[in-house]
Amino acid sequence: MIVSTIVVEWPAMGKGRSRAAQKILEFAMSARLHQRPRDRYDDLVAAYPELFPPPRPDYARSDLPGGWWSLVTELASRLMKLPGREKIRITQTKEKVGQLMIHVRLASGGGLVSDPQMEALQREISLARERSASTCLFCGAADAERRILGGWITTVCPNHSYGSTAIPASPHPLD
Repeated sequence: MIVSTIVVEWPAMGKGRSRAAQKILEFAMSARLHQRPRDRYDDLVAAYPELFPPPRPDYARSDLPGGWWSLVTELASRLMKLPGREKIRITQTKEKVGQLMIHVRLASGGGLVSDPQMEALQREISLARERSASTCLFCGAADAERRILGGWITTVCPNHSYGSTAIPASPHPLD
């Protein structure tokens, strides 16, 4: 079960609450979009049981930001079209340094995956990762950019970027 508590003490509505305080409250409330119920992950497992086989690790359920569910769903759909898909297992999905990270293992038995199959798998995962770098992790908006928010590098749209600072584009993106 995902449990989150945000405790904020606010002055009464009206004169005591500044515009900045209101923006912080709005951001804190929008942060709840980051947490989705377990059944969202269960729906993904039900739709793609070959890619997300039991036993399912609990971290895969809670570490995926709400705005990126569509990226993972689209990735799963594309992976199901690859040759050798029966050997692909997604073991973890998470956000790290403002980008989507997908951990994959290849199932044993039935021979190895060929180089072209491995290249296709890597290409699909890289595409999803690249798209995550411009997709808001809170709402899924496509006009997001990587920013520093609360000391963490994250990917947010203009609506969720309050209090963040811009990060210049790196000439050497993470591989």
